[in-house]
Amino acid sequence: MENRSTPTRWEKSLGELCIKFLNNFGGKTSETLVNLDDCKDDLGIKRRRIYDIVNILESIEMIKRRYKNVYCLQPPAVIKKRMEAFEVS
Repeated sequence: MENRSTPTRWEKSLGELCIKFLNNFGGKTSETLVNLDDCKDDLGIKRRRIYDIVNILESIEMIKRRYKNVYCLQPPAVIKKRMEAFEVS
């Protein structure tokens, strides 16, 4: 079995990175403030990819900007409702 230190193409995809972002920074019951500088380091990806993730999540109203580099992630119940709405569409 191969031991890879570099991420696969799938692991670098925006969809997978969005899921990782939500899993790592999403609150358990309420809105969560997320500092983008922390995200870059915790996820181990370039700053440009963080902005790609934020743009996607903002477009579907899962995250809102509060301050420079600080965003508010919606509660898990809201995120779940939005995801279910997309699955139905």
